[in-house]
Amino acid sequence: MKRVVSVLLALTLGVSLNGAILGQGEPPPRPGGGGFRGGGPPPMSPEEREKFRIQVGMTTQQQAQMEELFKDVHKRRGELFKRMRELFEEREKVTDTYEFDHKREKAIRNELAQINTQLLNIHLETEEKIRKILNKEQFEKLREIRRKQREEWRNKRAPNGGDRPAPP
Repeated sequence: MKRVVSVLLALTLGVSLNGAILGQGEPPPRPGGGGFRGGGPPPMSPEEREKFRIQVGMTTQQQAQMEELFKDVHKRRGELFKRMRELFEEREKVTDTYEFDHKREKAIRNELAQINTQLLNIHLETEEKIRKILNKEQFEKLREIRRKQREEWRNKRAPNGGDRPAPP
């Protein structure tokens, strides 16, 4: 189960960055981004998106295609993450007693695994669609910018190298 959650968090961060880069989606449910547990950089302003578009070398048409792609991805993933939260809450209730319903707990885990597969499939589809929108040079620039942003965000979030921000 820990591995499933770790994979989901990594996946969430990857696609959250895509959405944040292009400024897509609803405002995040928690400060610092969206996804299953929150986290991720906040969306870019229109000025930042325009600067980003120029850095990558995208046309306005390509940017519109990317924004539409991430809008769809955000919606699809949001529905899945909502269901995951419900399942984790249900699982906690099921296992909160000494003698719990193992059959129900297993059914919940199976559904969580199915959702994980759906999330991974959405990620794969997104990666394929990005490559149809951008050419190789643009794609490589996008990835380089994302790597730098991810590193800056992680350093800002956890400057001491840990998972949590350094104490004040």
